Amino acid sequence: MGRQVTFFLHPDDQKDFDTLLKSFGEVQILSYYHYDNKISTVDDTLIKGLGKQANRVYLVRPQDFELMKLSHIEKFGYWLLKDNELPVLHFDRCSFDGNELHQGRLYFQPRYAESMQIVNKSEDFIKWADSIIKVVRRKLKKHKFDMDGWDYTDHVGKNALNWIESNNPKSCGGGSSLKI
Repeated sequence: MGRQVTFFLHPDDQKDFDTLLKSFGEVQILSYYHYDNKISTVDDTLIKGLGKQANRVYLVRPQDFELMKLSHIEKFGYWLLKDNELPVLHFDRCSFDGNELHQGRLYFQPRYAESMQIVNKSEDFIKWADSIIKVVRRKLKKHKFDMDGWDYTDHVGKNALNWIESNNPKSCGGGSSLKI
């Protein structure tokens, strides 16, 4: 079973969140799509134009970079990371179109199945990824949401909270987005 934290970040929260993620030591940020069978990196986790890039990026420790493997998706002409078996922390970024804020998350699998065997990822990687998730849970505020009579709690950035309090959005998609 994977480990994760979900949250809502307004675009104005992105820079601070990027700084927080980079505070865990040197980290490589990998693109979701790779177009030339080479691992592509990006400088930061900021979304630069809605719909112009995938919402997912991967956080990788430098010592794990050489372990990265790609799988070709011939039908679409790109490569993707073989992320199940790799020591990567998935970062599904929060997209926002002015009226709807989509939930983000940090997620990783501490183990995976290979040839009918359960394989554990390295303890160092698990400690690193767990520490990031724990700090994110502590740094972001918890906010109670109403989803058609059911209450649930999620983490929110400072500016996301201001947007929520100012606009009173409705929780949609089973809690995966907030919409005015």
